[in-house]
Amino acid sequence: GLSAGPAPIHTIVKKLPALMPKAVDALEVLGRLYVHRHMFSHAAYLQLLLGERLNVSEGDPSFVSLEKRQQHLLDAMRLAKSRSQHQGLQSPDSEGFSNSLLDALQCKVEIIAFQIRLVDSLTSKASSCESELMQVGGEYNIPRQSIDRLTELVNKGVHENISMLIQTELGNLITADGQERLTQLLTSYAGYAMKTLNLVTTFFSLEDLYNDFARPECMWVLCLEMLHLAQFSDVQMIKDHWDMCLFAAIKESVDGQSLSAACSIVRDLGNNFYPNDVSFPMQHLVQRLEEIAAGIWPAGEGSPASSDVHKLIPKTLLEVCGASERLRYVYDTLIERHTTTNVLRLQYLKSVIVVLEFAKMEMLKSKSDFRSTPGILSTRPLREAGLLVELCDKYLLQAQSLSSDLDLNLDDLVSSFERVKNLDK
Repeated sequence: GLSAGPAPIHTIVKKLPALMPKAVDALEVLGRLYVHRHMFSHAAYLQLLLGERLNVSEGDPSFVSLEKRQQHLLDAMRLAKSRSQHQGLQSPDSEGFSNSLLDALQCKVEIIAFQIRLVDSLTSKASSCESELMQVGGEYNIPRQSIDRLTELVNKGVHENISMLIQTELGNLITADGQERLTQLLTSYAGYAMKTLNLVTTFFSLEDLYNDFARPECMWVLCLEMLHLAQFSDVQMIKDHWDMCLFAAIKESVDGQSLSAACSIVRDLGNNFYPNDVSFPMQHLVQRLEEIAAGIWPAGEGSPASSDVHKLIPKTLLEVCGASERLRYVYDTLIERHTTTNVLRLQYLKSVIVVLEFAKMEMLKSKSDFRSTPGILSTRPLREAGLLVELCDKYLLQAQSLSSDLDLNLDDLVSSFERVKNLDK
């Protein structure tokens, strides 16, 4: 049996088999004994073993659900944190355990959360597929119980030859055209069912979840989160994933809401990824969002966004960054890039106004803070004010040039830069 003595538990047991409920209860008692003796790492490692134990088929008394695995891992992480808080105490808990235990557990907690999300997504896809099967069955006057019988057989693992299965179960009830449609849908359903079954019974590695489930199913948001957790460093591949993610958001959006849908994705993931430059390639994302707003990306797919939403992009990025400096640099780089078209440059100038207005508020607040703090001297507000005026002058000239080149009246844009320049208002 497992010892509560001096030998570290991870030197005794590396993997647990599938366990009956009574065996799990006994190990939970051992875990509480470890905690009582301030052996938090031992207790954490025991919960990790329980969370990663081997599994059996669903319905067996020894079956362990993903949610139960997740709870074991969360308990393990809590106990590992307790170990960190008690490191200064005299305790038998210091021998044989690496300080990386907590980091490893935090990673595993995120991985199990990914796996649960994959199950939810695949279950939803299977449900949609089943609804379509019922609909097609209705079109060909196939009894509902016959469709239920087909999905039941697939759920039991009978999916080697879907076409033959349909022919066997339905016989002359279905036409050749109907059989083809049902075969296609039931094949998709079988794929979702098989993947869901694998995910429910086995705790997969991050690499397997990405390669075997998330990537083949084009779950781009999940893919990006997995690559971020893995600290993936291929910049171009990350950008390609972002493009697919934004494209999917546009495709799924309702008419006229493509930019809002794309900005929502950038905001949600950005709050998690920023300031990681690899996972969150800001310049690439700003360019893509502005191209969506201009109706030029994806090629042949979009139409220009209405003028009243041009503030959405900079506001989204400012919400992620929390400050204007980085975003000012990104827009300045894009505006000055020689390959930028006049149409896109105009788009950038309209957005950078919002960024400069935010920078002006930051500068005025900083100036006020320094004035109200006795004994503090700083030239930073003055430097910021000078830079702000310099940028406004530069962009003002560009706006005037574009007005001539594009034969457009850009007086409102020019006056916006003039207004930001006026630091007294």
